[in-house]
Amino acid sequence: MSARRAAYAVGGAAVAALTAVGLTLSPATAGASGDTLSTAYAIGASGLLDVAKTPYLDSSNGFQEKSLANLDVPENLLSTGVLNSSVDEGSASSSVADLKVSLAQILDNDMLGLTASLIKATCEEGEGSAALADAKIAGKDLDVSPPPNTGVEVPGLGGVVLNKQEKNEDGSLSVTALHIDLGGQQTIDIANASCGMSEDDAPKPPGDGDDGGDDGGKAPRPTPVAGHHPVTG
Repeated sequence: MSARRAAYAVGGAAVAALTAVGLTLSPATAGASGDTLSTAYAIGASGLLDVAKTPYLDSSNGFQEKSLANLDVPENLLSTGVLNSSVDEGSASSSVADLKVSLAQILDNDMLGLTASLIKATCEEGEGSAALADAKIAGKDLDVSPPPNTGVEVPGLGGVVLNKQEKNEDGSLSVTALHIDLGGQQTIDIANASCGMSEDDAPKPPGDGDDGGDDGGKAPRPTPVAGHHPVTG
């Protein structure tokens, strides 16, 4: 089957897409450097539908935020309203508004109908949360504030996880508000945020027990108090 090429705009830039065989969105991404960087992206997919992490940010240059007005994939496979990402030292968040996903045309499975008015992931000082407003998949209502790693059973589909949380090798936490894995054929991540501890809140190395001063950490000598009460010390 020959691939048909379509062009569409993402944040004002024209992006080429291959329909039927595969679809690729490839906005520029920030380079990552250093340890425990905060990162965020609103949407990403891999498989027959291939969507680069969009809009992707990391905290290598401190606080950053980015928004895209919308994202539309040809043949109504995926559409969104505003996509937001923001990062800072020790914090990250991302969100997708007015989400609609339908992969029936490329997966030969009309069960995957995903809609939501808003999906958001937040990571703050190594702790994460997810929020889903008016979210449904295959007609099934999804929890508004799901606990970490909440599995959702959807007949005919692979794994669906809400508020997916994973510890990374560098000690940071990665939160994905909604993760879909269609049996290895397709993965979709909606609203991802990763963060570690900011420098101020990171655990301090153990010291020698000295609380400071010239007394070697010893308790101060009691001061006599005038009156009829005995003074100890």
